[in-house]
Amino acid sequence: MFSIEKQNLFFAQAKEIRSPLDQFEIRDILNLEVLGGNLHLSLTNIGLYLTIGALIILVLSIVSTNYNKLVSNNWSIAQESLYVTIHNIVTNQINPKNGQIYFPFIYTLFIFILINNLMGMVNRSLYILSLFISNMF
Repeated sequence: MFSIEKQNLFFAQAKEIRSPLDQFEIRDILNLEVLGGNLHLSLTNIGLYLTIGALIILVLSIVSTNYNKLVSNNWSIAQESLYVTIHNIVTNQINPKNGQIYFPFIYTLFIFILINNLMGMVNRSLYILSLFISNMF
């Protein structure tokens, strides 16, 4: 049975969400006035999630470092296979000579988008790329 208490709890939670677009609001988390108020620095929710994503990428790259060991760990194997996959895609789509020029940028962009999309799948989290798209249009 669906009790009245559960209904009231559901409607109380539904009243908190005013609009589906409220999740795309850019909110200030930390405000700093520097140089006597002449410079305003703020950390927003987008900046926080982008910083967390960059830190996750940094930690994963440190964890997957092999340090020239003969037998690599699972993190190292995963990163190497991702590297080879993206390298093959770039060299097949762009020719092997010119593809090498753009490979570091494409690899970094792919990893950054991958980590931020995986972070967005966490419950009550923020899809960072959807914020960029909603702000463009």
